[in-house]
Amino acid sequence: MAAEKAEMDALKKECDALRTQIEAARKAANDGSMSAAAGGVASVGRVQLKLRKNLKGHLAKIYAMHWSADS
Repeated sequence: MAAEKAEMDALKKECDALRTQIEAARKAANDGSMSAAAGGVASVGRVQLKLRKNLKGHLAKIYAMHWSADS
């Protein structure tokens, strides 16, 4: 029983150490904002969407449809 508790404590400490490493890596990679990153990109403009096909049927049938053109 004591060995299991010691093992659990060691695993919890390891988990906490990994969690802090992940947080540190995220903070290091988070060096800018989305608006700053997209500042140099040209505007796409207004996109005109066209209705190609109106899908009829129950939702599961529509969700199960293969959406890729090459499938």
